[in-house]
Order: sequence, then structure tokens, then C-alpha cells
Amino acid sequence: MFKMFVSQNYVPVGRDFVGKNCPLPKSEVRVAGEFLTPTKPGSSRIDFDVVIPARYEIIAPDGPVTGLLDGTSYEGARFLERGKHTFVETSGGQNIALLWAQAADRHFTPFIGGIRQAAASRLSYAF
Repeated sequence: MFKMFVSQNYVPVGRDFVGKNCPLPKSEVRVAGEFLTPTKPGSSRIDFDVVIPARYEIIAPDGPVTGLLDGTSYEGARFLERGKHTFVETSGGQNIALLWAQAADRHFTPFIGGIRQAAASRLSYAF
């Protein structure tokens, strides 16, 4: 039961920028979040549940994500209460994820390969 909860509500992440003073972790790190997929094939609407109330960011491996989150314009991380939420994507990306905002702020990503453009533009220090 615990493993199921973790696999449904946490995603494995790694840093999208690794400096010489920051070796890759030897074990998998997971943070609150999930990969978001359209409710119906070909749709831009994504329905999802949040079970851990926190600030979340919606990210993509290739740049910023735009759309409507719960009926209001998505402009970055925001606090999401426990319960059902809806995101309607307008950025046209194929792979997006809901990620705990503190992990996104620290340049962790659930995507393999490539640096998120939004994270790279904020990067001003070495880890």
C-alpha cells in the first residue's frame, strides 16, 4: 500500500544542471508530483488529483508551460489544495508534469535529458 501511494503521488527526479561540485545522487530521489496526461486522447484538458497540499509548478522539458489551471491563467507555481484540479494546456507541449515547487526552484526535473529552458534562464549559481 505504501509503495502504491508513493508511486502514484511522487515522481523520481534529478537535477537538470549538475556542476562539478554536485555529484549525481547514488539513489533515486522522489518528490511530490505526477506526470500529467490529457483526460481524453487529443484533448488539451487534464484532470488530476492532489493528495498532498503544497505549492506546485507545472513544467515541461522544453520550456515554459501555459494554460488555465482551475479556470485561471497559469503563470507559475501556486498552492494547490487537496482535491480535484483541472489544467487546460495552451503551450502545445506533449510532456508535462506537476512538480513540488521547492524541487522545481532547486532545478530538479522528472524528465530525462535536456535542461528546462525556464530553469536554465534562472540559473545564477553553482550547486
